Amino acid sequence: MDAFSARPATLKLKNLDDPVHLYIIQDVHLGERGCREDFLAEVVAEIAQDRRAVWYGNGDYGAYMAPDDKRFRADEVSERFAIADLARWGDTLTEAFVDAVAPIRDKCLGLGSGNHEDVYGKRNNCNPTYDIAAGLHVPHTDYVTAFDLRMVPRTGKPKTLSVLAHHGFGSAVTPQGKLAALGKLAGLTTARLCLMGHSHGRADYEFCRVENQNGKIRHVPQYAVLGGSVVQTYVRGPSNYAQRRAMPPFRPGVAKILIHPRTLEMTTEWLMASGV
Repeated sequence: MDAFSARPATLKLKNLDDPVHLYIIQDVHLGERGCREDFLAEVVAEIAQDRRAVWYGNGDYGAYMAPDDKRFRADEVSERFAIADLARWGDTLTEAFVDAVAPIRDKCLGLGSGNHEDVYGKRNNCNPTYDIAAGLHVPHTDYVTAFDLRMVPRTGKPKTLSVLAHHGFGSAVTPQGKLAALGKLAGLTTARLCLMGHSHGRADYEFCRVENQNGKIRHVPQYAVLGGSVVQTYVRGPSNYAQRRAMPPFRPGVAKILIHPRTLEMTTEWLMASGV
């Protein structure tokens, strides 16, 4: 689909003082030993019981590196999967993610692709993200997607929040590098909210633009979120991809963005994995 023609997502609210909780699920890497499936289940349970919750999927739902991929390592596969699963590895991961988030499908704004889905799809002439979206009956977006979040009260005019979601780019491993990538993304757009993943980091930052509006100087805020990951980089067992490249340890966490519809002010709370 055209990344810049996604349909607006519409939320019906009691009033504009009723906050919206936007959860970001990304960089799950189902199939890897480091994937914290127990934490993902906790996130799904919270979203299911949160009446103000919606969520957006920002890619890398599975570790889509099959045995014919030169990067594949059998010792990095989660022990919960059988050898026979590798014969249909892409379908196995797609089905596993659909099952994991099925209880919250009715709260999904859309599913974007990540580099894992992108590379696997090119190699195998398929689109795992499309298959996941079809299995959940939710909108399929893209690696980069711009959309409007329309918040409609029972009475009065609706408010619209412009959003740019990008799975991410580059290979930043330091906090400074990850924040710089987030700033680069924000600089590409005038969207009020920018979402990014890929680098397995947690950050939220308010950038600001200065505009001349009818002769008056206005400071226009822009909120950007590097929305976390469900992967624990350092786990027991053979050295994995992150360890071999001396990547920093990462504690799994998921962004919960609190949106105040009347003012479009935003803050972020973090759901954190235990036992790390």
